[in-house]
Amino acid sequence: MPEPTAARAALNTYAATVPDERNEDRRVQATDLLIDLLLMFEADTAHAILVDVERRMEEERPTTTPRFIGV
Repeated sequence: MPEPTAARAALNTYAATVPDERNEDRRVQATDLLIDLLLMFEADTAHAILVDVERRMEEERPTTTPRFIGV
């Protein structure tokens, strides 16, 4: 999976421009950003986005277990 530079830039911008976010940890900042993005859509559309994200994240998970030689 490529480095999500655009996503990282969006999160950094969000955290820098929303006063209440500056002192939050990254997980909270990311959660708040996602909520704000979803609130831009109608409820049915936001739900469809969440379902699609969950499906696509499942597809991105590795299906193999790494083996470290000599460990």
